[in-house]
Amino acid sequence: MSFHLILKSIVAENPGVIGAVVVDWEGEAVAHAALDRSPDMHLIGAHGGILSQQIDSALRAALNVAPREVVLRTDAGGIVLVPLSDEYLLVVCFAAASPPAAALRKIQESVKYLERELA
Repeated sequence: MSFHLILKSIVAENPGVIGAVVVDWEGEAVAHAALDRSPDMHLIGAHGGILSQQIDSALRAALNVAPREVVLRTDAGGIVLVPLSDEYLLVVCFAAASPPAAALRKIQESVKYLERELA
């Protein structure tokens, strides 16, 4: 299964998810899927990469652990950051009305397929 098909299923099967993107360690989008009215997933992916690197660095320095996933929520929506490897990151964007718990299950299932694509 290709990156695009996996990302498309994350968006299509989770009400409230408006986009998903896989970015490399430089913040470049490898693949993405989004609803028509969604924000620029390439830009969100690049900024998600920066956030992920900062959070990873802080957790490793303070607690000697790496994050498995990070959920950032605001009144206007949020993002989920999931490191796929040292070089790739999954960024999923959701609307404010969407509880991330429901989408997290599908994201966690999809991560297995994305990791296989990377191998």
